Amino acid sequence: MLHHDVLDTHAWLAVIAGRKRFALHPPARWDNDFEAKQREAAEILAERRSREQWRYLELERGAIILIPGRWWHVVVNDGATIGLTRNVATPDILADVAAAVRAQQLTHLVPWLDRHAKADPCSST
Repeated sequence: MLHHDVLDTHAWLAVIAGRKRFALHPPARWDNDFEAKQREAAEILAERRSREQWRYLELERGAIILIPGRWWHVVVNDGATIGLTRNVATPDILADVAAAVRAQQLTHLVPWLDRHAKADPCSST
């Protein structure tokens, strides 16, 4: 399923065993043609090649990828695969993540975000 990660966070993914294939697209608004973009991602995965703004990537055991916040992607496993992923809010995107938290009314996360924003010496708040 075509998506970008929760709360506009970055995500890293490590392949522990097997292989994962990715269709990646830089941030874009697809309000009226999301279904068409989902079909494009499926084509990229089927063709196993990049085209236009879409990037195709294969990762094998031991590889790690960082997917920047708001990047659209579809990930599929080639056979039995074990992966580990984690979403992260780095100081450069903390304000965007906080805005997404507030927009989605996830009020239980606001104190955590405020605490981390104040602790970050690079923060502009």
